[in-house]
Amino acid sequence: MVKRNGSGASAIDLSATNMVYENLRARILKGELAGGTLLVEQDVAQAMQVSRTPVHEALRRLGAEGLLDISPRRRARVADVSLHDIEQLFAIRGQLESLGAEDAARQIDEPAIRVLEEATDQMEAVSREWSSQRLREFIEANNRFHIGILAASKNRWLERTLRPVLDMLLGPLNTLALHPVSGTMEVRHEFLVRNCRQHREIIDALRAGNAAWAKAAMNLHINTAHRDWGGAAELQRQADGAARKGRRRRMVREPALS
Repeated sequence: MVKRNGSGASAIDLSATNMVYENLRARILKGELAGGTLLVEQDVAQAMQVSRTPVHEALRRLGAEGLLDISPRRRARVADVSLHDIEQLFAIRGQLESLGAEDAARQIDEPAIRVLEEATDQMEAVSREWSSQRLREFIEANNRFHIGILAASKNRWLERTLRPVLDMLLGPLNTLALHPVSGTMEVRHEFLVRNCRQHREIIDALRAGNAAWAKAAMNLHINTAHRDWGGAAELQRQADGAARKGRRRRMVREPALS
């Protein structure tokens, strides 16, 4: 047993808490833990070979970030982000990221621009050799691009406000990317190509130091992404509904096995 001292939790407790927190957070953002998934402290502790104390603290932190819903009975579920939630998150994101691009244009340097170009290069490579299996790779590069602009804005208050919004969107988008639904393939590839083209315009505006142009280009980009992802999500919803109806029909037609 680790003894505690007057300074609070031991270094071992904090290390275990951080490990559990980072592991669960990464899996939520990658869509591996879908919305509605119940996380039981004892089960998580056994799986990660730690005590329940660091698990409890990690779940509390994830709940404070909005990634988990914690009930009064201390039951933790991965936040189920609805299409309506995504609409609201994109509306907030459009306003804040436009401000971030405007700030970044006034002070961004060439090394920071190269980070944005490298992320866009990777996205374009995925779009040229497109397959649904590579969509997560595209999303991760896209996230690096947007985080890079946020960092270049050097506005810590904006970063503290916007990062949770980006995180809340990342999980549902990764979940959508992992869905093996054939009906969304053409839609997805079309908006991948458009996304890259808009990134290049944003980079041009930032390199020119034109704050008004950068703000307008980012606003258009987020509004377009909102529309594109919403279209893919709607196709997904329709496909899921059709699949559920098909399962119900088979259940009616097929006799029960004795």
